[in-house]
Amino acid sequence: MQVLFERPPKVMSRGIIVMLRIYLGVVMLVSGVRKVTASPPWTPQSQIEGALQSRAHAFYKPFLQNTVLPHVSLFGTLIRWGETLAGVALISGTLTRLACVATILMLLNYMFMKGALPWQSGNDMAYAMIAFAVLLGAGGRTLGLDAKLARRWPKSLLW
Repeated sequence: MQVLFERPPKVMSRGIIVMLRIYLGVVMLVSGVRKVTASPPWTPQSQIEGALQSRAHAFYKPFLQNTVLPHVSLFGTLIRWGETLAGVALISGTLTRLACVATILMLLNYMFMKGALPWQSGNDMAYAMIAFAVLLGAGGRTLGLDAKLARRWPKSLLW
């Protein structure tokens, strides 16, 4: 009788993590594909210039000015393909933890560039928290390829 009451919460919590993983994957994939297929190729130049003039956090402006802006095409490529590949990885449940870390880093950078605080950031912080929950919940081990990888290499932290 006790097993009957313990199983549904586990199944439900795993199901919720999977739904969050797939939802975040779709959000990232749509955003990335939109940038990858843009003509001319998408770059973050205008967003960075606008952020430098007004919005970006003071501690973040030197990074934007000295590192990102001189290499804007490289960062544009990293953003386009980072979002796309993170989306594919999250949807398929492959290297989910790595995809979550990459997603969190991208979203925090977007938030810093916008000059937003966590409670002002709109979707960025919400998506970062979803990625954090999926990361902690090992979201790829349920209905994902990470489950097969975890059986093959059980000690790896990547899945």
